[in-house]
Amino acid sequence: MKKILLACALLFALGSIVMAVNLKPKADYSNSNLVNGKEKFVKNCVSCHGDLGQGGGVDSLDFNEKPANINRKLNSLFTSQRRLINDVLNGEREMPAWKGILSEDDITDIFAYVLEINRE
Repeated sequence: MKKILLACALLFALGSIVMAVNLKPKADYSNSNLVNGKEKFVKNCVSCHGDLGQGGGVDSLDFNEKPANINRKLNSLFTSQRRLINDVLNGEREMPAWKGILSEDDITDIFAYVLEINRE
């Protein structure tokens, strides 16, 4: 009986994860400006996040934590675009807040650019 209850609990947990993954809306980057994204990325992000946005830029060598791999976060099943935009605007851990410097459209363009350069 205990084995059956454990199996049911595992199936329920697995089903919940699958449902959560399927309910996460896909971010739409079709209207993004890749030229703006590249310009803003090179100016504001590459020194910490590296040429492909995967962390490990030259300025990050002095950090306690390696900067986030933007590409991995954008492709994560559990991180929403809204949360990532908020992290950029408000800062997180050692990353400064970019509110007032980057707009939400700029950040979306940066995300689209990072996805594009990692596709190549």
